[in-house]
Amino acid sequence: MRSSSIALATLFLTFTGCASSQVNSVDAAPKAKVDTVQTTSSATPTTTDVTELTSEVIQAVVKSHFEELQACYESTLASNNALAGIVELELTIVKDGSIEKGRLLKDGIGSAELNLCLVKKMVDWKFPAHTDESVTIEFPFAFSPKR
Repeated sequence: MRSSSIALATLFLTFTGCASSQVNSVDAAPKAKVDTVQTTSSATPTTTDVTELTSEVIQAVVKSHFEELQACYESTLASNNALAGIVELELTIVKDGSIEKGRLLKDGIGSAELNLCLVKKMVDWKFPAHTDESVTIEFPFAFSPKR
């Protein structure tokens, strides 16, 4: 089995404080891999029918956790109502669909509290089982307060 890096249409999520958010897709190139958060989950995959982790499957999982990420931003925004920028995160998904590693790639906001909350939420996500040994994906998230 092979490891792969997904250079697919990664999700570019726009979060707006105290308002509903929208999801847009953009293309992003993979970056160097350095581990900062590791998990040891032995979780059961969410589905056993998937053999390939596609862009559509990844997007569906991320969208299903949208409210968790919005809550991280809202919580941090309460202490700094001008908090805005782009944060780019990376996840490595192993065969059983659990997250092996998660890390911050780019901090365009400067909020350690927000970054930690986002990574902690994401490393608990479950993706469907797949045939690759591991799949590494990147997510840029744009945050801005309601104007």
